[in-house]
Amino acid sequence: AGGAAASRALALFRAGGAAASMAGPTSRARVAYIHDPEVSQFYYGPGHPMKPQRMQVAHQLILGYELHRKMSCYTPHKANDQEMRKFHTEEY
Repeated sequence: AGGAAASRALALFRAGGAAASMAGPTSRARVAYIHDPEVSQFYYGPGHPMKPQRMQVAHQLILGYELHRKMSCYTPHKANDQEMRKFHTEEY
């Protein structure tokens, strides 16, 4: 069921409808939280805003305040070569 929801969310995002479908004061859409502990171990470089410490602190806060209970939580799979080439050059 989680995979189907993620597929629908991705299709909606690609269609450009994510912002419109989640807008409005009466919306009951859930937040999707995508977390992989392995990602927070990777250093992206000094100029990159994504820092391992920030990701770890954010995750601990989400758990500590039990926000994950109000979100749809997913663990992504590791992208294969074909999936990586959809968004990155061969050199990357």
